[in-house]
Amino acid sequence: MESGLAPHRLHLAISESVLLAPDANNISTLHQLRNLGVGIVLDGFATGFSSLTHVQQFPFDKIKIGKSLVDEIARDSSSAAIICAINALARGLDIVTIADGIETHEQCELLRLAGCDEAQGPLFGAPVAASALDFAKLDERIWRFDAA
Repeated sequence: MESGLAPHRLHLAISESVLLAPDANNISTLHQLRNLGVGIVLDGFATGFSSLTHVQQFPFDKIKIGKSLVDEIARDSSSAAIICAINALARGLDIVTIADGIETHEQCELLRLAGCDEAQGPLFGAPVAASALDFAKLDERIWRFDAA
């Protein structure tokens, strides 16, 4: 089924489980999608069994910082340090970071200061059914810190 959505506007979030069980077909499919212009996002980085070699083995367009780290950024200095390290790593590899699950202005400001490129979560809008999405306004659901 054709959606009319330009491939560069679609980003597929790939969980680390796809990378933990490396399968030539999975990797080939990801490369094919990326060659079509679809963005590939490593979802929930540093919240499970991620390895830095995963980031090196596939050229991700974005790394999504998981909600569990975002939830703790204001209360736990180790979570803040991990988020800063992820952002520094991503900058060095020319990969965009997106913080997931932002609920408060305080979290948003701390994530901006930590170097995140983009943010998403309830602070910016409630989840909606795919059938209710307006593809012309889809970019409004992701906050870019450089646009502030």
